[in-house]
Amino acid sequence: MYILYWYPKCSTCQKAKKWLDKKNIEYRTVDMIKNPPSEQLLATWMEEGEQPLRKFFNTSGQHYREQGLKEKVPNFSITEASQCLSKDGMLIKRPILSKEDRFLINGFNEAKYEEVIRNTNINRKIVEEILWVAPVDNGYRIGLTNQAQDELGKITYATFPKPGQTIVKGESLIELEAEKSVSEYESPLTGTIHSINEAAAEDSSILDDLDEEKLWIVTLTEVAKEQFDQL
Repeated sequence: MYILYWYPKCSTCQKAKKWLDKKNIEYRTVDMIKNPPSEQLLATWMEEGEQPLRKFFNTSGQHYREQGLKEKVPNFSITEASQCLSKDGMLIKRPILSKEDRFLINGFNEAKYEEVIRNTNINRKIVEEILWVAPVDNGYRIGLTNQAQDELGKITYATFPKPGQTIVKGESLIELEAEKSVSEYESPLTGTIHSINEAAAEDSSILDDLDEEKLWIVTLTEVAKEQFDQL
């Protein structure tokens, strides 16, 4: 499960929480001021992360300035930095999003959150950066990625398959007409069309939504699990 380390009074933290709620992402919150991450956890994040130690500090905060950390932090070791931050949550750049104690990102940027969630969703796979495939209760759902949407531009018409139709991997799944091009996308799986996105079939502009979860095309049943595993 995702963990959002936040400060409830922080507007940036509130934006991150609102975004996670909008995306229906399961997570729990930890008040990082009352319960800062432990020294050990912070040290692990710093060791495994690619960003410089300074990026873990709230450099615009009052506590940072009062303690004269601008001059000290560049010379900190991981041990010194993690000790310092674990003692005062107000010094930590917020919010922090983690998953199973693995540091993912701090601060909030909608596009970066989108990318992080996509890359850490183990139940969802991206096919050639164009389609996503995710297991659902009755089979597998296939949809468009934001990258495909960006490449197409405004979608003006969509040709969907029919429910009940059997489709073979590599066969045409959907044809989309857009401002920039007309594109045909192949099915990454073999199965039976259980359902289509009826709303998008009636109004293709729905496929212009920025929320990838709403960009689904079809749900397939009678799909061998091995197909999904091999994507």
